[in-house]
Parts: sequence; C-alpha cells; structure tokens
Amino acid sequence: MIDSLSRVGLSGINGDIVYISEDQTTLLLSDGASGAGDDGKQVMSKLCRDTAVNFPYNTSGLKPEQYLDQLIHTINKQLIEISQTKGKLHFGTIALAVIDNQQVTASTLGDSPIYFAHEATIEELARTPRKYEWMIEQGFFDKEAYEGYISHMHPMLWSSFNQFIPMIIPCHKIETRTISEGDILVLCCDGISDWFEKEELIECIKQEPLETICDIAKKRSLEFNNYMDDQSIIVAKF
Repeated sequence: MIDSLSRVGLSGINGDIVYISEDQTTLLLSDGASGAGDDGKQVMSKLCRDTAVNFPYNTSGLKPEQYLDQLIHTINKQLIEISQTKGKLHFGTIALAVIDNQQVTASTLGDSPIYFAHEATIEELARTPRKYEWMIEQGFFDKEAYEGYISHMHPMLWSSFNQFIPMIIPCHKIETRTISEGDILVLCCDGISDWFEKEELIECIKQEPLETICDIAKKRSLEFNNYMDDQSIIVAKF
C-alpha cells in the first residue's frame, strides 16, 4: 500500500510535488527551494515530476540504478537550462525510489530524506552529504562539532550547508535494499523530517494517518520559529 500527502505551508504557495507512477514502481518527491522564488520553486518541482512522467521506468529498459542515475542527470540538465534561460536559479531537493522485484532502489539530492524500516532497524537511504562534511574526514573537526556549529545558526541559514539540484556534477548516491513483509519506506521533505527523529516518524506512521503526522510537524514548527514549511510525504507499506 502506497499513500501520499502534500500540504502548503504559510507561504500559501506549495513548492512540493509528490508523484507515484500508475504501476507504483516509481516514487518521486520534489521540494522547490524558497530561494528560487514562488514561481521558481513550483517550476522546479513540476519539471521533476514531468521528467519522470515522460521517462517511465517500466518502458526504459534500464535497471533501477541506471534509471535513477539517468533520471537525475536529465532533471539536473534541464534545471540548468531553464535557470540560464530565465536568469534565475531554479533549484530544490529531490527524493526518488524505484520498487521492483522485491527490492527498493533509492536516491536523493538535498535534505529530503528516504527512510527504510526493516525489522528492528531504520536507516536513511542514499543520504546526500552536506557541504563541507569533507572537513570531518580531513580531521579539521569531528561530526559533533560540525553539527554544533550548524545548530547555533538561524534556521534559515541551515540550508546553506545543504546540497541542491541542479549541480555542476550531481553528487547523488544510489542504494538498494531487499523488501520483506512489514517493511516501510518513507520519502519526505524537510517540512516533515526537521520535526521528527526517524524512529518517532516510523512509529507515528504505523499508528497515525498522514494528516496527523503533518499536524504534529506543523505544531512543532510554529512553536519553534512561528513558521511552517510545505509538508510532503510518501509512505509505502509492504
């Protein structure tokens, strides 16, 4: 069973789009960035969806990882072209998954995460590294210090450390997991993920409708900074 929900935030203009192909093999969630402007964030998300619609997995003849890689590069190229044409960067984040042959293959660009709950484990699939995380590997500081620096920033500055599509060279990862009965797959935007630990989110999904999950995120967001972002989520229960 696959369900989805997308609700507009306080801006009054929803820059998110959720897409589930008719055969339910392809899931897409795009989150147009506020920095792209009201028109730009909607154009970004519509372009992502339309590209997936016009390039369906089931007729592509590609393996899931090949399909996702080609889809991301196609979207990336088109976003660069439209940004150059319009003279304004049209950008955002994207989460993608292909479900086929009892496997899920996932990829992301940006901070719209994909969670996979299998038995007693919950993992984030194909996480996009944030900017400057390479400094952790180089030993300039540890992960705790890195997170600490970011947490002390104004919330609107957090995004300056995130990756976005388009990029000169997309830095996406692609990961595959085998699906078992009882597993749960979640694609969501930061309007949801910012307000839940992944364990709490999965537990809520098991017990509550998606509307309730969005209501919880809304309440927490308003209490924290008197603002609510667009909220979008796709859930597949196997």
